[in-house]
This record gives sequence, structure tokens and C-alpha cells, in this order.
Amino acid sequence: MQRETGMVRAADKSTQGLVRHFKWIALCMLMASMLSLSRSVLAVNGDRPVVLQVYLAEQARKPVVRRQLEERFQRPFQQITEEQYAAFMKGLNLDRDEDLFQWSHVTDIPVLALRKTSSFFRMNLHLMEDRDAAEQLSRLTSFKYQTFYDEKTGKIDLQDESGTSLKLRAIPDNLLMPVDRIGRYWHFRNFVDSQINYRVIEPYLIRFGDLPYRNALGEWIRKIPLSIVKVYSGKAIYFTNLQGRSFSTTMPVSNETYKLHTGLKTGVWIEMRNDGNAGSEKNFIHELGHLIDRVVLNGGYDSYRDNDQFPEFRKLMADKQKIFGVMDDKVLNTPFGYISNYAKTNAQESFAEHFRAFIGEKEHFRAKAEKEAAEGHPELMRKYQFMKKMMEETSTRKVRLSKAFLEEEERENQSDR
Repeated sequence: MQRETGMVRAADKSTQGLVRHFKWIALCMLMASMLSLSRSVLAVNGDRPVVLQVYLAEQARKPVVRRQLEERFQRPFQQITEEQYAAFMKGLNLDRDEDLFQWSHVTDIPVLALRKTSSFFRMNLHLMEDRDAAEQLSRLTSFKYQTFYDEKTGKIDLQDESGTSLKLRAIPDNLLMPVDRIGRYWHFRNFVDSQINYRVIEPYLIRFGDLPYRNALGEWIRKIPLSIVKVYSGKAIYFTNLQGRSFSTTMPVSNETYKLHTGLKTGVWIEMRNDGNAGSEKNFIHELGHLIDRVVLNGGYDSYRDNDQFPEFRKLMADKQKIFGVMDDKVLNTPFGYISNYAKTNAQESFAEHFRAFIGEKEHFRAKAEKEAAEGHPELMRKYQFMKKMMEETSTRKVRLSKAFLEEEERENQSDR
């Protein structure tokens, strides 16, 4: 009898233990649910710190992701073949943020989602402590703001149109990157790479899911040829959730010679167009064309040199200028020789439009060029053949910027004068 009672007590204790165990599990599940709910609520109300942590965590993951690809294909990304890139892309679902970041890490093309446009960052309004005041400024007024930099202290001074210094947010010390000069060329000191400082733009970071065209991004990216992906490496893509005019930011990045867009780097800003995803996609490719034209073919921005050079692409610059013209030069307004009316705006818009057409409507581009050539107008065919040569037949061999490289380039320029 005593033994039976003991067994019952033991059973009771066991049952009580199970009850406590399940209560603990239920409590954990409830806490997890509440945490998830709180994150959802925070996300709706603008959970910027959490968004920042996602970006920072992804940057920490980047070296591992790149190493995995190199181990998979036994070569760095810059040397992978079309077949290997196709295999890599086949394994990605770019509708998933994790996979979109993976593409970004492997290609070294940062992708960001922001709730403000390029003009807001251009005059460094994102540095102002008074965010409400910053966001209420008109574009015309903000363009009167100026940024000054004290090299000795490493401090930034942002002044309004009256010359009054504004109070800034707590930002990292020595945010602006020092530069040196060799001959007539500027470069980052010690040839370091430009970096995006995510903490500086933290209040304006959003999730990719907050972009109205989020489900279209993957297809846009898949259309970019591998050759262009390789030479665009190191430059950024800034997706915004606002309507407006997309823009290419060709700049050295924030430093003592160019203080706009502090904490950011050269890249394209993609804003929604009124005609929806189809029009926004055209803008996306068009703006990429501007950076290929003004940075890759040119080797840098004005007298600044990018750290990664593509010599074979730069050799195309003379032909490009003969066929399309130079920068904002006017072009002939003829009923032939152009893929679109917008291509007649000026030389650089002509290049960007034909770049877009070769990627987005190649067969139409070729057919139109062939038709005009048969009618005695070879101009459009020359543009088609240039794009074909640049994207399909030109080596993407990369040369790292160095003192010897700059000195040799300076000697070549002096001999050409």
C-alpha cells in the first residue's frame, strides 16, 4: 500500500513537472509572439534601429558570402563566366531580402532602401538634428545650404542660406575621407575604398518591403548583363519609396573635395514613375547607363579616379564620343538615328537611352537599326554596334588603382598634350 502511494506521488510529481514544462513552453511562445508583435508594431511606426541592425548584420556577413562563392566556382566574382553567373542567379530568389543582399555582397554593389530622395541627401539635410525641419525644407531652399570641413578637427559644419551653422546629429568622427593628389588626379589616401556609413543615414533607412515596387526588383536586376554588373561593382543602388525623377550620383564620395551626399557613395537613385513598374524599370537601366558613361568609361569623376579601373572599357571612350557626343553637347534633331525622342536631349542622354534599349529591348533596337541602315541612315546601327561591343565583346579586366598606375597615366596625358 505504501509502495502504491509512493508510485502515485511520483506520478503526481511527474505530471506536475510536465505541466510546468508545458507552461514554460507556452510562456516562451507567448513572449516570442509578443516580441514578434512588438517588432511589427515598431516596423509600422518606423523601427529605424531594427532596420539599421539588419544592414549592419548584412555587412558583417558579406566576407563569408563572397568566400562561399569563390569556393563554389574556384575563382573570385570578377572572373566568373556567364554560365557560372547564370547558375548563381538561378539559385537566388531576389524577392527575398536575404537573397537580394547575397547578390549585393557577391557583386559588391550595395543596395539600400531609403525614404528620401537624392536631393535630400545632396545638401546633407540628413545630418541635421532637427529632422522635422530638415524634411520640411524645399528643394530650392536646401540647395542654398553649404557644408564645410575642418581638416584639422575632422568636424563638419553645415550652414543654412544665411550662413548660420546648424546643430547636427551625433555622427561618427572623421566621417569625410581624406584624399591625396598625384599629378592632376585625386584619390583616397592610401587608396582605401569608399564606404557607405549606414549609421549616418540610419533615420532614413527602410525595409525593402516598404518599396511599392519590391516585387519587381528581382527582374530588373536579372536583366543587367554580367559585363555591366562587373564594371558597376563598388557603386551603389539607392531605391526610394517616393515618386520623382531618378538620378545618377556621379561623385568621388564624401571627402574634402566633394562634400555632398555625406556618408554615401557613387550610385543610382531610383524613384517611382507615374507609369508604374515598367517605366521605373526603364529609369533604373537608364541611370545605370549614365554611371557607365561618366564613371567607368571615364575612369572616375573629373580629376578623381576610382580605385577599380577597367582599362578595356576606357579604351572605348574615344569611339563613344564620336558616336554619341560629349556630356551635354547638343545632338542632331533628325527623324532617324535615335531609339527614342528623349535620346535627342543631349549626348549623355542619348548614350543612356541607347544603353537602356540594348538591355531592355534589344531585338527592337536591332530591327530599327537595320531598317534605317537599309534606308541609307547608318547612325542608329553604329550606336547598336557600340553597345554590343561594350557589353558583349569587351574585357572586364580590373586594375587596382595605385601610385604607379596614376603616375603612368599622368605621363601618358602629358605626352598627348
